[in-house]
Amino acid sequence: MRWRPLLVGALGLFVVGHGASHALAEPRVSEVQSAFSRTATRGRIRPRTTAEPVVIVAIDGVRPREVFEGEDPARVQGHAPRSGRELLPNLYALADAGRLIGSDEAVVASGPAYVSLPGYTEMFTGSPSRCASNECGRTRAPTLVDAAVLAGLRASVVTSWERICLAAAQDPELLDASCGRHEGHLDSEGDTLIESLLERDAALSPSPGAADYRPDWATAELAIRVLEAKRPDVLFVGLGDTDELAHAGNYAAYVTALGRADAFLGALRATLAAEGERGRNTTVMVVTDHGRSYGFRDHGAAFPESRFGFLLVSGPRVPRGEGPGAEVTLGDVGRGAGRLLGVGGEDSPFTTWLSGR
Repeated sequence: MRWRPLLVGALGLFVVGHGASHALAEPRVSEVQSAFSRTATRGRIRPRTTAEPVVIVAIDGVRPREVFEGEDPARVQGHAPRSGRELLPNLYALADAGRLIGSDEAVVASGPAYVSLPGYTEMFTGSPSRCASNECGRTRAPTLVDAAVLAGLRASVVTSWERICLAAAQDPELLDASCGRHEGHLDSEGDTLIESLLERDAALSPSPGAADYRPDWATAELAIRVLEAKRPDVLFVGLGDTDELAHAGNYAAYVTALGRADAFLGALRATLAAEGERGRNTTVMVVTDHGRSYGFRDHGAAFPESRFGFLLVSGPRVPRGEGPGAEVTLGDVGRGAGRLLGVGGEDSPFTTWLSGR
């Protein structure tokens, strides 16, 4: 996605989109915070599986307004605004069996830069990120992926934006991933459909993104096949068309992309249903890395309202009735998943609520 500089006086604050993607071998920032520092330790890896897998779906740059209130009447033409439930039927079907957070309890990116790479780094490390832009290098902090793999679990990452690979693992050798059209290495494990999808994706146009971006429809197809064929204990899926189209100021296309992301959640639900007991025991988290400005098009440090997002949690451990009763951060995504997978993660009101202890 593109740079979107905004002058704000001497402070020099700025907002960026995903674009301006440089080669991924960039200087590292001083990133040492992690909820997994004590659990992601090297040793003899004994392969194991969990009876309670986790799937995390991140939909980039989504305003809570569309999720909770539906389409913005001021921006809709030609039809009556749809409610959140009408716009996102699969998200709400998951919410009916779980919990949609972001209304009673706020869901926030810790910031102070409400842009994508810090948000994804916070999710994976379970802690606020010292990265303050989309131009940071690979995280130096252990992540959920590092901790899971070192505990013998299977973790896969499939994303539209190529730079999520930088946030997903401290050690790239532990990362089974396809980020964008070319970044990362996803082991097909001999599955010919995964191989053909990767080959197809490598030749695609990056539209609606730029650089090495892969459009969401292709990311969604690959992610479903990875879930079916590889059966990872934790799968992270990153969709990004919503943010790309919002930066272009195209509200109708943004809403359409949000609907396509919801259709992916429908395919995910169907795939899990076909897996029987394993599917029923899978926890699904749906989250956004940041929200948007009141003006819709932008986000970042200059727009503190863009720290607000949402989090859907649906699975066998999710309590019915009361929510966590406290503000939820993007770090709770990693901490909560780590608690469910048994690979550590620090306590928070959210993890205590989710685990029932």
